[in-house]
Amino acid sequence: MTDSSSTELLSSDTIKTGFYKEWSCSIVRDKPEQTLKRLREQAMNSPQRPISFGVRKLDFRAAAVACDVDTTLIAGETIDEMASDWGCGNEVRKITEQAMTGVLDFPEALRLRVARFKGMPVSMVTAAGQRIPIHEGVREFCAWCRQHSLRLFLVSGGFELTISPLARELGADRFWGNRLLIREDGKLSGFYDEENVVDGPAKARLLLNECKNSGIDPARLLIIGDGSNDVHMAKAAGLAAGYQPKMKLIPYLDAMSRARDFNFFQDFLNFSPDKLV
Repeated sequence: MTDSSSTELLSSDTIKTGFYKEWSCSIVRDKPEQTLKRLREQAMNSPQRPISFGVRKLDFRAAAVACDVDTTLIAGETIDEMASDWGCGNEVRKITEQAMTGVLDFPEALRLRVARFKGMPVSMVTAAGQRIPIHEGVREFCAWCRQHSLRLFLVSGGFELTISPLARELGADRFWGNRLLIREDGKLSGFYDEENVVDGPAKARLLLNECKNSGIDPARLLIIGDGSNDVHMAKAAGLAAGYQPKMKLIPYLDAMSRARDFNFFQDFLNFSPDKLV
């Protein structure tokens, strides 16, 4: 249950604050930073509570939605599944831990992990990706986006090879990920382009370039992510939302949900003052 004290977080810009389907939300004329700060602090101070909140402008009309993939759309990390299958799980987990603690940056950590997969058959890579379940509500949310003519983008620090079938299934307009180099015998040999790793800053650049090329105002872009690698695109978008977000992302969010149902984001885009109680 969402903390009822959230209903008291009013500002001069707030039109109405209340509850919608048991999560705290505010309709505002502009982003009230004090309200957001308090809501974010509540979420960060209570990491085990199923807190959900949303703050958006009354006149916000989304034109596009961009989603991270691993642990956002799907319930796991593809690279961990690959490592487990290939017998290098412990090595890969140690490198991941170094990346999370700042010992290694994301591009270097990804290169080191990919190096462990040389010789891995492509069939094992795709099987690892397909084995991870899609989060509840993701299919319905993506179908809703298509019904309402919202452009849908998937942007990931993972691999195009495993993102491609998911993008087709969900009806995404565009997707981006890291490209793996495949030998003639159908086995991995490394990166296709080591100099252009899709890390956090690259995610934001790709989305902004797509918005420019497609005539989409970035202020009408909603991004949905879960980790520190999504901070840059959160800053670039008109609205930023988190699905079971990590602590490092929460300070940049306008909405977040710890509930295990992706339809929260459909509600976030739908709610209006007359629906709040």
